Amino acid sequence: MLEVLKGDREATEIARVYNIHPVTVSRWKQEFLEKGGEVFGKDTTVAQYEKKGVRKTRPCQKTLHVLSDRLYVITEIISWLSWRLERA
Repeated sequence: MLEVLKGDREATEIARVYNIHPVTVSRWKQEFLEKGGEVFGKDTTVAQYEKKGVRKTRPCQKTLHVLSDRLYVITEIISWLSWRLERA
């Protein structure tokens, strides 16, 4: 998904690499663009959750960076495993 959002490659190419239908990749991208703010949130989104009592404290910036780094590593591992699977 990160590759689609970055625009490094086309959705059709990514779909072919991961053996996913291109429409699925496009839907995932569209859904992320529509609802990504709810997951990763901007300051206003966090404030809305705080008002509802869902979240009492804001996530620490360091934690967000750590999670972002881990997501990147996982994405790279999946990419490498897919590549290895194609060659097997």
